Amino acid sequence: MTQIGNDQQCVNNFEDVFQTFNPPAISIVKAKIIQALIQIERPTNLNREKLLEHIKDLINVERYNATVSKTINKLNVK
Repeated sequence: MTQIGNDQQCVNNFEDVFQTFNPPAISIVKAKIIQALIQIERPTNLNREKLLEHIKDLINVERYNATVSKTINKLNVK
């Protein structure tokens, strides 16, 4: 979040995990990262590149779902 200038949307404490933000994509990315962190085998050496990889995977899944459901316009808004 600090890389894109959204310091107020950072997760600094446990309560921030449950806050949602606009645009909704920020909340989706946050949920994906949390999901990766709570796996049985915790990821090691989680760095910026691995986070970007998770985000790219999420974008690809969302793009596929939008293509199948013909909601590309909604995807572009996200």
